[in-house]
Amino acid sequence: MRKFLRDQNLREFEFPEECAQHFRDLTDKIHQREGRRSMNDVIDSKLAIDILRMCNDRIHVGNELWFSLDGYSFGSPHVIKHLDTDEHEYLSRVYTIFLPGLTTNDIPLLCDKYASIAFAGERYGSTFSRLNRFAYILAKWAGRFHGDVDIESMDERLGIVDCFIRHSISYNDKVYSFCFAYVRWFQHPERFHYGNAGNMVAPEIWCANMFECFGPASFIPVQRITRNFIAGYDKVNDETVLFVMPLARQIHL
Repeated sequence: MRKFLRDQNLREFEFPEECAQHFRDLTDKIHQREGRRSMNDVIDSKLAIDILRMCNDRIHVGNELWFSLDGYSFGSPHVIKHLDTDEHEYLSRVYTIFLPGLTTNDIPLLCDKYASIAFAGERYGSTFSRLNRFAYILAKWAGRFHGDVDIESMDERLGIVDCFIRHSISYNDKVYSFCFAYVRWFQHPERFHYGNAGNMVAPEIWCANMFECFGPASFIPVQRITRNFIAGYDKVNDETVLFVMPLARQIHL
């Protein structure tokens, strides 16, 4: 906010004629930075339409956007993470969905670990960041059992993002960029709604702190994330439950 107010004051300040030339380099840099920001917003708006289709429709593994992170920005903290044996095995299974023939040996054990990502006005946090209130996501990815991926599923599931993992993979003499959200999925209960909201939609309630087993579905491409939701914990009939309040997207299809 301090930087924003500083730049705004500099833009609006009328320098005396004899001083203007001394500050021209500074004011020109501010205008150039704003111009680049405006161009990035236009690019993100174009990509957002296709990304929204990818997260809502059935998975088409041949879509080139799975192999690109254009338009995404990555938030700190950033560290280098070493995948353990299970993480490496399950992540390798996800890669083979999009790159058939890829072997476990082709997947690097080291990856970049980020706290948050942003795309076209949407920001997703994790428990690894201060944006942990944005760590709750909805997505069509996880199957009902054993932590497996269900690429045909149109069932929107709830999860908590622990961090974001970024990889570059060499495949058939090409380099592909991937980013996955490392997610704990809430166990799949029957759907319940709390109370009678009349003409309004009553919030869903789920069992709190009960998660699916760790598996390939724990790694979801960021392009597949549908939206955030606000999680509210409370007691209903002496049981701690999770109230689900989905957030509207900044850009709609």
